[in-house]
Amino acid sequence: GGAIFHTDGSMEIASSTITGNRGPDWAPSAIFNGSFGGPAPTLTLTNSIVSGNPGYACDHWTGANVLTSGGHNVVQDDTCSAVASDQIGADPRLGELADNGGPTRTHALLAGSPAIDAADAATSPATDQRGVTRPQGPARLAAIRSSEEGR
Repeated sequence: GGAIFHTDGSMEIASSTITGNRGPDWAPSAIFNGSFGGPAPTLTLTNSIVSGNPGYACDHWTGANVLTSGGHNVVQDDTCSAVASDQIGADPRLGELADNGGPTRTHALLAGSPAIDAADAATSPATDQRGVTRPQGPARLAAIRSSEEGR
């Protein structure tokens, strides 16, 4: 795959953005999950964006493998074992890779991005890669209200 070529063991991709990756013609996907005769690799994708990659988002046709969606993903196509909370084919409205604060460059979510408040707050880190508290916006207000009601 253009970003990940996974053939052994278990892997979880969570709260991540995979975009703008290019693989060779024989591996036209962002994520490859497959086996070449060994034990079946497993991959779980949760609260993530896989979009803007040529070919398929996920390629898992070779040999035994297990590819599971943990939900709340924004994915360019239906190749990542989608579940009801995934958004398939939606433009994630990502900004260019830039210094948006924090130790590394990131793709900011632009206004109107379907990824805004789409992650499951219960399974997401408390801060993002930049150190900013999560969630933000309406989801943060809902979490605060829910916390106050529980007191």
